[in-house]
Amino acid sequence: MEATLQTSEYELPDDCGYNKLYRHNWITPVYGLSMTLIPVIHDICKKRWGWHFRPHKDINYHKDNWYEKQNMVLSFESKFDLILVKLMVDVK
Repeated sequence: MEATLQTSEYELPDDCGYNKLYRHNWITPVYGLSMTLIPVIHDICKKRWGWHFRPHKDINYHKDNWYEKQNMVLSFESKFDLILVKLMVDVK
């Protein structure tokens, strides 16, 4: 009997995930990505996707809440995936 490897629902292929940038971008109004949204977005997308952060001009990395001065950007290889995610996922 062959053992099957259980993977986390939060694991993504190497070409998806944090700091993966693609052509179609959604600059969201939030400063972070909820982990619970990762499998939801991945299930929607048919092609590669990722996220990164865009700092505001007035970001101060010495403050405890520096991360609040950035926007999370969702990035998609497919424009269709971008549209579906924007319609189906509430990032707030």
